[in-house]
Amino acid sequence: MIYFVGVDSLRRKRKNAEEKKELFLKELQTRFDVSAESALDIIEADKTLSR
Repeated sequence: MIYFVGVDSLRRKRKNAEEKKELFLKELQTRFDVSAESALDIIEADKTLSR
């Protein structure tokens, strides 16, 4: 039973992370008037710089 609770929790966390990413992409697109591909490139560059 604990296994299923853990899996459900992970699914919710993954879904929340995906929703946050989508909202962030939409905000980037509207704020800076960039395409989705450019927004993803910006995110990847930010991840690389923050390492």
